[in-house]
Amino acid sequence: MLFQSGKEGSIYLVNRDNMGHYNPNNNDQIVQFIPYVMGGIWGTGAWWNNSVYFSGAYDAVKQFAFNTSTGLLSTSPVSQSTNTYGIPGPEPSISANGNSNAVLWMIDSSAYVSNGSEVMHAFDATNLATELYNTNQNAQRDNAGGAVQSIVPTVANGKVYAAAAYQISVYGLLP
Repeated sequence: MLFQSGKEGSIYLVNRDNMGHYNPNNNDQIVQFIPYVMGGIWGTGAWWNNSVYFSGAYDAVKQFAFNTSTGLLSTSPVSQSTNTYGIPGPEPSISANGNSNAVLWMIDSSAYVSNGSEVMHAFDATNLATELYNTNQNAQRDNAGGAVQSIVPTVANGKVYAAAAYQISVYGLLP
């Protein structure tokens, strides 16, 4: 299966080996179409443990569960953040220890329109209402840098990397 979102805030679940071809009338040729479940999306989602995570413009970060028995996604979010984020909407990344200790990372770069700083956020991936951390908690130490559009946090070697205007920030456990 392949999941993708559209700029209008819809989710498309497609058989990647038989994508269904173009149908001008509806989306019956694909596995699942979930229309307008979030704000517009100009990026991609993240996958972890049979869940897909998206964040649309002016909307919350949302988790949709994949049912392995039916081969379909939940049609409404099973979890979502309490805050909403501006345009273009953050693009999530996941860090985890296999099927446990998952953290959803995202960068709110909506301040790029005002030349402000982006903000890195970390959420419990099993309950997006629980924000574990954000760089505004200690902005002097953790400032993510000047906001640039559509930044995806990169998770590697136990750290999270975030690009910004003239800066790359590396986040990890404090000594």
